[in-house]
Amino acid sequence: APPPAAAAGVAVHTAGLVIAGTPWLREARTKPPRSFAAWSVAAGVLWLTGSLVALTGILLSTTSWTTAAARVSQLTAPLAAGWIAQVLVGALSFLVPVVLGGGP
Repeated sequence: APPPAAAAGVAVHTAGLVIAGTPWLREARTKPPRSFAAWSVAAGVLWLTGSLVALTGILLSTTSWTTAAARVSQLTAPLAAGWIAQVLVGALSFLVPVVLGGGP
C-alpha cells in the first residue's frame, strides 16, 4: 500500500489517542495537575499526539516509501525527547520516591 493508505491507520491511532485523552482533559479541568510527574506525562502525551499528526501529514504528502522514510527521520527527536523522555522522567519522578518510601 502507498504511504497515503498508511496515513489512514496513523490517523485512526491518533483519533484513538484523542478519544482516550478526552476524560483526562475533563479530569485535569476539575483538578489541575500539580506535580512534576503529572505535568511531564501530560506533556509526553501532547508530544506523541503532535508527532502522530506530523506523521500523518508526511504520509499524505508523499507517494513513495523512500521519500516517506527520509522524512520520517525528522520525527526522531520529537518522539525520543518529547514523548519517551517526558513519560519516562514523569513516571520515574513519581515511582522512585514511592519505592524508596518517601511518598510521591
